[in-house]
Amino acid sequence: MIIYIHGFASAGQQNKWELLQSAFPDQPVLSPTLPVEPQAVISTLKKIIASADDLVLLVGTSLGGFYAWYLAAVLKLPAIIINPSTEPWKSLLPAVGMFKNLVTGEMFEWKEAYLHQLEMMSLEQQNISIDGRTLKFFVSTDDELLDHSRIREMIPSSSEITFYHNSAHRFTRFSEILPDIQKHYSVMKSL
Repeated sequence: MIIYIHGFASAGQQNKWELLQSAFPDQPVLSPTLPVEPQAVISTLKKIIASADDLVLLVGTSLGGFYAWYLAAVLKLPAIIINPSTEPWKSLLPAVGMFKNLVTGEMFEWKEAYLHQLEMMSLEQQNISIDGRTLKFFVSTDDELLDHSRIREMIPSSSEITFYHNSAHRFTRFSEILPDIQKHYSVMKSL
């Protein structure tokens, strides 16, 4: 099973999910529209993961990359992490208040308490030993929303990281990494 985890103020079943479906025609590829509250996101994803009867590969972008990284550590799962929000309790501080979902147009409230939840998740994740070979990172050098200048020192030393130019925060070159995602899934499945 492949689970695509969308970013902040987004929704499931968008373009990257469609591309993953085409790359994994023999696997279920899920992309749920997630709740706003971080703890509710983790609870929702853990339920989906618990229902899987085969290897689960997490694929997350931006805030979804943060969630994928956290769940990979907590549940010992492989993950593809794209332009991750490495400190979302800081980068999403300006979003506190009412915010519009960029896909659905619906308004939602982003609360200060959610920032604390994200920081607690990060602290928990940092205290868990993880096999870095199960994580593969893809980062845009021209990400206009997130600063990845320190990412190499933040990730496990055995994790592979690939930098892409001209792909921005939305990681517009996603289709180019599909073979890498397929290979990572195959390698993880053979272990």
